Amino acid sequence: MVRFLAKTDWDFSISVPAQPRPTLAELQGKWPWIHGIGYDVSPVAPVRFRLATVLRNGESVIGGPEYRRRLGFAESGKLLGYQQLFWLFENQEKFPVLLSFFGDISVDAAGLVVIGEDGEENAPYFHKRSGRWYIGWGQVFKVRFDRRCRVAIDE
Repeated sequence: MVRFLAKTDWDFSISVPAQPRPTLAELQGKWPWIHGIGYDVSPVAPVRFRLATVLRNGESVIGGPEYRRRLGFAESGKLLGYQQLFWLFENQEKFPVLLSFFGDISVDAAGLVVIGEDGEENAPYFHKRSGRWYIGWGQVFKVRFDRRCRVAIDE
């Protein structure tokens, strides 16, 4: 079960149509350093993209292992993945509320975790630069989760 312990301070949601999960070959075509898919519990049905946090009231930061524990890995279909971020990336201009968060937050899509060439787990995340959202990959369970971090979920 996904155990989100605190609401976010931004209350909005965006409808994302059904999206197929990416194949390993599709991911490797863009990111050759990806050697495998660790797991993919992200939904393929339509979702309502929403931001969540795993921080408890009064917390400002937790470490990666605690972040993983709090997600409870994972209630299938609640944690969004690469395909939802990619759709939002392609359609971000349609959602001024999404564009209004410039520089304020990053958004993890922990429903998909890939294995990199170094054997480390990486998850896709959304970050902003030059006024647009971009998809990056990070070792989200080795680094800290702080007040600027959010998790993409289906509401």
